[in-house]
Amino acid sequence: MISSETTPESNIVLAVIVDDHTYPLAQSTVSPLIYTGTAPAASSDDGYYYAKTKDGAIVEHEYKARSTIYDGATPYQFYNRSQDHWNVTPLPAVVDPLLPIHRIDSNLHIFGEIPTIQITGNQTDIDYMHTNIFEDYQLMTDVVYIRENEIQRFNGVEFELAGKAARVNPKVSYNIKIPKGGDTLYGYRRIKLRSLSSDPSYIREALAYAAIESTGLASNHFSYAIVFVNNQTAGFLGYIENYKDPWFRNEFGNGNKDEYSQGKAYQGIGSGDSEGLAPNNHTSDLSYYGDNVTAYADGQYKIKEDPSEGDPDYRPLMELTKFLSEAPIESDDAVSQWEEHFGMDSVLRSMALEVLLGYSDGYIAMQISISHLEVRLSNYPICLSGDYRDFPAIGIRPLTSQFLRVPEFKEPFEILLKNLARTLVSLDVMEPFIDDTVAMVREDVEWDHTLAPLSLFNFSSLADGQLTDDINIGINDWPWPVDNETVYDMFYVRHMLDITFGKAVTGPIGTISLCGVKEFVAKQSRATTKFFETHVD
Repeated sequence: MISSETTPESNIVLAVIVDDHTYPLAQSTVSPLIYTGTAPAASSDDGYYYAKTKDGAIVEHEYKARSTIYDGATPYQFYNRSQDHWNVTPLPAVVDPLLPIHRIDSNLHIFGEIPTIQITGNQTDIDYMHTNIFEDYQLMTDVVYIRENEIQRFNGVEFELAGKAARVNPKVSYNIKIPKGGDTLYGYRRIKLRSLSSDPSYIREALAYAAIESTGLASNHFSYAIVFVNNQTAGFLGYIENYKDPWFRNEFGNGNKDEYSQGKAYQGIGSGDSEGLAPNNHTSDLSYYGDNVTAYADGQYKIKEDPSEGDPDYRPLMELTKFLSEAPIESDDAVSQWEEHFGMDSVLRSMALEVLLGYSDGYIAMQISISHLEVRLSNYPICLSGDYRDFPAIGIRPLTSQFLRVPEFKEPFEILLKNLARTLVSLDVMEPFIDDTVAMVREDVEWDHTLAPLSLFNFSSLADGQLTDDINIGINDWPWPVDNETVYDMFYVRHMLDITFGKAVTGPIGTISLCGVKEFVAKQSRATTKFFETHVD
């Protein structure tokens, strides 16, 4: 059994109750969360459950008896979670995977199972990290990963807070980095633990990543986990692979380090780094600054991964933006020239999903890489008009504004939008996945709501209307097309509303910065379909 706490009260003994008989469990030396023991199989369904006992008497027990009878050893079952597996109806594969994708077979994500992750380290260092949230502070930890009948342990794991704006939430996100040269977590070394704190439905990222997979795009994937930090409960989080070594060769080269040669990987930061806006209001929108390579290092971009060969620099990015600034529109070789610089099939699919999922943290609206998908399915009316041309900044971003002038790209882009609104971003298609995911996470969401956050930051020090200068998210600092009213609603209004789990899933929520998940999908599909039924150039 996996306990929901690492330090039970004094004299409390955890036990399994089988056919009304009590069998004590002993704490494992592998992790204080794990309790093991022996007991006979239950004679009937609903015949056993876990409990806390004191002096032989039950003082607390699981709210529901367990119905699955295992032949032999039971898996590591989380206390008060009523089942071990969920059958989640997958979204259909509506487009074949992109040709460059050669992904490794990995059990990192088995949607329908919820593993447990315990991170242990020096408590003083952990408290310092949770107090000084704007400092990039790393500490060394050990990590235990528990799933079903297996346990993996990693030593010397780097542990740090993740994100920028996410750090001002009481429930924070983390990065973990397993050292090179040893075991990996199903082929991966770098994992992001996502707090999901801005999503009261807890399912937006799950739905968005599933939609990305359905459209055959290269991407990290998403699962849920229960996370503990020392003797404290971080809560119910999501986890994804980080776009760092070995993700690229795992995604495009079957994980073969000897045969896969990695190029430079750039990350769009948006409008600058943690020190503020980049000079000249430079943003990571693929604008061309002339043959001035230093202008690309102003803070709006960073080199996410170094190349396999050669030194990292911004020159290839400069050359790409130069092409984009003068890209051919109607010449006979326009399409071939574009394809030499961009995988246009990937571009069209990605931009279509940004529009249909109302993704306000992507290239079109904010120019940030697709690795954090909490900020989508927005209630902002312009994202739900059905007319993709209304999507904020789609007509001015260098990439989208240019390819939409090429007939050979504009037409398939519109066809893709129309088809995806029918075959994917439709409540008829997405509702089974949504309902099954809600059923899977409901118990853990309810438990998560009872937990105290680990952040020790003094949030009262944040002035009204200005979160902090340190991370450049003052309400009036966001460059167009970010809607300041919506940003203010997200950071200062929404958290004061009583948004229940059910309301967050179905809607309406009654706030401009967020829509109920089902409400958004229904509105978007209906509006997009109507637009293309009446659209005439």
